[in-house]
Parts: sequence; C-alpha cells; structure tokens
Amino acid sequence: MAAGVTGINLEGNPAYCLGYSPVCATTPAQLARGVLVAQPIWYALLLTRALIGDRPLQSMSSPSQPEDLAVRALLAPDGALQFVIVNDEPPGAPAAAVSLHVGAGVPTASLLALRAPSPDATSGVTLGGRTVAGDGSWREPAARGSIPATAGQITVTIPPSSAALVSVPRARTSAGH
Repeated sequence: MAAGVTGINLEGNPAYCLGYSPVCATTPAQLARGVLVAQPIWYALLLTRALIGDRPLQSMSSPSQPEDLAVRALLAPDGALQFVIVNDEPPGAPAAAVSLHVGAGVPTASLLALRAPSPDATSGVTLGGRTVAGDGSWREPAARGSIPATAGQITVTIPPSSAALVSVPRARTSAGH
C-alpha cells in the first residue's frame, strides 16, 4: 500500500451508522454514554492493515468474472504474494471460485476471511471467524485457514457479500530457500 496511496477517506461521524464511519453509536443514548460499535468498514481496515508496505502488482482476471468481484494482487516486502478478493454480489448469489496462479514451489496459502450477511450489514460481520470487541480491538485467530496449492495454483471460494486476504509465502527454491 505504500506505492501511490496517500490516505483513505472515511466519514468520522459516530452519530451516523449508515455512512462510512468505522465506528458509531446505534442510539443517541449509546452516543451520550460513549458506547460505539464497529462497522463493517472497521473490519475491512483491520484486514487491510496486513497490506502496509505492500506494492500493487499488475494482474489479469478472467472476463467471465462476476461484475461485483474484485481481485487485487500485492507483493509484500518479504516477497510473499497477497491477494485481496472482494465479492460484492448480493446475498443469494452464487459463491465465486477464484483461481490464483502463484507459481511452483508454494505448498499452501493462508486465508483471512471477512464475512457478512450482506454488503450493507451492520451486524453478523466477522474477520477470521471473530467479531470485534466493544473497544474496537480484534484478536487474530491462532491459525488462519489453509488452502493447498496444486500445480502452482490456488483456488479459493468467496461467498457473496464477503472478502478475503489470501497470503502466499515466497516460493521455495529447489535449494530450500
């Protein structure tokens, strides 16, 4: 994200939960008490925190991809590949199967899933199967989901109204490095 990103615009109105505020109070009484809840954009910010220092890569996608499916590839400073996949299809749409060509020497990738019941959901949102605590903190699971690679390719299924961060470690060479 270091290349070409100068900021992210967010609405910072904690009294208004329908906009792009990362945290908000759902009632005036909660606002008066300082009780805020994490909005879906807060979960997305937590997910994208893993991209700090990454460089965007040019990537190609299949022309048969659904219109509301976005796949972006990034290169981490340690040589790992990271893919952000967002499926904005509405609830009830089929899940999207995304094939990522990662090259030989990659045994598995890890998956950090951002799930929600719908694109505009304000509850039922999880990151890595966990919700954000009342104070806005989130604890990453001890182990992320694992996706096996076959012949230099990883296939991940992303349900509608969801996103994922797929992290692919730097490929091992024949010398084991």
